[in-house]
Amino acid sequence: MAMFEADIEQINGLARTLDVVAATIDAIDVRTSAQSVAVALPGTPLGAACELATEYTEGAWLRVSQRIAQISAAMTQVANDVAATDDAFRRRLEAMGFHTGGR
Repeated sequence: MAMFEADIEQINGLARTLDVVAATIDAIDVRTSAQSVAVALPGTPLGAACELATEYTEGAWLRVSQRIAQISAAMTQVANDVAATDDAFRRRLEAMGFHTGGR
């Protein structure tokens, strides 16, 4: 019988999902498509404005990806901590001869 109600595998599953989300967001390429604007409109300020906007946008996506990766790492650490705490607690109860079920 589990002493804690945390589902460690679910926490680890969430961390793995967040890793995939972070990698997917990090792979978003905004700049490549914007380069065609500068080529299509030579001599206008739109190309440079587009480049700058896409640089900022890609930087924002990178920061989102990094934050999600941090949350994933925290979830993994929580799962590890809960597993260690649950195991240590179980060992202490066993050492005291504690049994559930009234016997």
